[in-house]
Amino acid sequence: MKVQFLIAFFLAAVRCQTTESVFDLYPELKRTIDGLESEIKTLKAKIDTRVHSCKLKGSKESSSKLSDRTVAPRSVRFESTETRRLKVLKSVKMEGMVDDIKIYSITLDNILETVGASEYVRRTQQHGNIMQELLISATQNITGSSILEMYTYKFGSAVEGTTTPGLNSDQDCLICVDRPQVVEEIPEKSLTEYMLMITDENTPPGYTKLQNVVNNEPMNLEEMEDEDEEIDITGNRVLGNKFLIESMTNDEIHGPAGTTLKSKKLPGVPDLDFVPSYRCRTWPRQASSWLYRQRPSGFPNAEMIGRFTSYGCFLVPVGHYVSPEKRLQWKLSFSFQERQIMFSMNPIQFKTFISLKMIKKDFIRARVPPKSLTSYHCKTCMFYTMETSPANIWTSDNLVRCISMCLQTLLKWFKNGFIPSYFIPEENLWKGNTDTRVTIVDILGSLLETSPIYLTEIKCDSVGILIQNALPSRGISKDIDIPPANQAELEKSQSELDRFIYKLHMWTLDYIIKCAKELIIFAADEELDTCITLHNAIIHRTSMDCDPRLVLEHSSLDRRMASAYILPFLQTSLGSQLSVKYLHANSNEEKEHLWNESIKFLTKGTESDLMSGQLKLATILYMIGRNEDSKEMLDRIDKMFVPQIFNTHCGCSKESGYVCEALRNRIREEKITERDIVPKDLHYEMFRSVFSETPRKPYVDDWFDCAAVDSDVFLFYMLFVVNQKLGNYKAMEISKLSLLMVIKQNVNLTHVDTAQNLIGCLFKESGDLDSAWECFMASWAFRPDHNAAKWHMAIMLYEGITCLGLCDEIVIHGSEERKELEDELELIYSRLFDNIVDE
Repeated sequence: MKVQFLIAFFLAAVRCQTTESVFDLYPELKRTIDGLESEIKTLKAKIDTRVHSCKLKGSKESSSKLSDRTVAPRSVRFESTETRRLKVLKSVKMEGMVDDIKIYSITLDNILETVGASEYVRRTQQHGNIMQELLISATQNITGSSILEMYTYKFGSAVEGTTTPGLNSDQDCLICVDRPQVVEEIPEKSLTEYMLMITDENTPPGYTKLQNVVNNEPMNLEEMEDEDEEIDITGNRVLGNKFLIESMTNDEIHGPAGTTLKSKKLPGVPDLDFVPSYRCRTWPRQASSWLYRQRPSGFPNAEMIGRFTSYGCFLVPVGHYVSPEKRLQWKLSFSFQERQIMFSMNPIQFKTFISLKMIKKDFIRARVPPKSLTSYHCKTCMFYTMETSPANIWTSDNLVRCISMCLQTLLKWFKNGFIPSYFIPEENLWKGNTDTRVTIVDILGSLLETSPIYLTEIKCDSVGILIQNALPSRGISKDIDIPPANQAELEKSQSELDRFIYKLHMWTLDYIIKCAKELIIFAADEELDTCITLHNAIIHRTSMDCDPRLVLEHSSLDRRMASAYILPFLQTSLGSQLSVKYLHANSNEEKEHLWNESIKFLTKGTESDLMSGQLKLATILYMIGRNEDSKEMLDRIDKMFVPQIFNTHCGCSKESGYVCEALRNRIREEKITERDIVPKDLHYEMFRSVFSETPRKPYVDDWFDCAAVDSDVFLFYMLFVVNQKLGNYKAMEISKLSLLMVIKQNVNLTHVDTAQNLIGCLFKESGDLDSAWECFMASWAFRPDHNAAKWHMAIMLYEGITCLGLCDEIVIHGSEERKELEDELELIYSRLFDNIVDE
């Protein structure tokens, strides 16, 4: 009877707690309870049978034992049933939560696309930085600009494409010194000098020491002349790690970083840390376990592992933070392999990492000391998660769970106080104290408990606000106070993304112009034939197929694209040199050959950008007297010129805030060999620094020796002078008005001073001396020093004095008088120019 009462009580309790409306809401709960009732009825029947059987035996002792045996299972059975009922309710509730997590995941995926974590922005960052790396390396190799054999690598989030306008992450430029060779074992082949990696019981995992070896013998104490070498604890003479940093020009030191070029936090333009390093070309023994460990996901695969071993590792000058020998230690860096892994991430893995960085920035960074939880910790967590998790989890509707998996891994690591390096798991990446670790554990635990609600609180790139706007009808966020969306903040986020993408392209193009300029200057020579020979040799070497390191580390497609970016500038420059030689050739046969070669290269050079290559060809046609051909080309450029979408950008402008060479859409003329193909008014620009009051800034003002002018300005200037030659006076006035409109309306003009000088020259040609003087004054006001305006103004004063002394009654527009005046001015100009050259 007790059993029947308890069962009846349980069923009554269940029925009291479940109403028809609840069953309607949770039909699975009704089916489960019906199943439980059926199971309980079966159990009741079995118990009744056993009780009846015991009664037939008539044994009190047996009955007592049966009672004991039935009571215990009865209480256990009741507790188990109640637990199962709660689990059913929880599972039903969780099923709704699972749907919400999927919706959150898809929403977050789409929002990250809109704020800069799209494949387009990611690939743009990656492509641009790889092109920069290739161009810098190729330029250094061709020019021999480094005494040592050095190579430049670009690492960090900005290179990997794992940054957004809100994150605005740094990037590292690693300067690898490739000589002397670094080895881990004494080489079989004879090497005169190399550096040997050595470790001992005092060397922490992930670090090594370097010993200079000459003729297979460590240099003895008597030979120690280098102050950068010391004797370590074990008595070995090893190389200290400070000299490689100090040997660089120090602007600002960040750990192993030698110099930093600040970008003033311009979106798309990261801070640059320059990190010096050596390189071991073989896979280090400390990382041997990584090659063979079990990988449930199959990532990385055998082909990737094979490639990684061929890259070896870098050795950066930084020691373990608590080691007494940290000044003598060098950290093993696998930055190149890490970059390859980041490039191989699928879109959801990429967005998971972006989300981790946003979480770190908005929830953790403000509450703990700097560098406590770093992007590198998050990256390491991603690598382990990718290696140990099934490949099919990385889907759009599972993004939130992927983030949670990584947070759980980080939580485990911080609880243990040990963050294992990906390639050398024995190395602990955690360097903080216990209090900081406890704080991070609390934060990570809180985030996991409130997942996915905490995503609505992400401030970076307005992600949280965008989630709130995208899911206004969901019930997940009922428990938190969500402020109304700030439309101004959303518009600001979109504006920053637009600027971010623009700066990505501009930053890459800056590198193209810088490298092209260095190669052209390297090829410049006072002897025209030598200059042409050097140009041909450089063009041949820009294929980048002759450097085995570039062939190993970069695809043939990347090498071809980098070469294609820089070749048109070199071809335009070579075509210009050939056209100068054409002007001075004696025989008709030689002239024809040089002209055909010149046109061939100038035509190829027109592909450099929208206008500058074509403008240079049109200028050469004008300078050799082919005015009709020049006008035809200029008219063609004018037709495709659309001011609304045309923009010039130059690193030497005040707007940019970072140092780089003038970017795209300008015409550059070198003063040594190209004077004969440059319009006279631009000659003065090449001597802007004569008698200057302030010194030039190295690497910033080296363009001062060139005639640099915005392409839209130069287009209308050339239309004016060509139409003047052809006697098209109406077209002249139209061109002058167009140039005035460009100067007044184009707020992005780079070389405002040059533009004002050119329009002043046109006013002067037209006889409007007052307007010409105002333009030269405006130019001088814009750039008080290193400005050719002073030459134009000095010549105007000289002309005025000369005219007053020689011809008081001259009528400027009279034909004979004007011809005499032009001859006189030509003489003045030639004398001034000769004095400038002598100076």
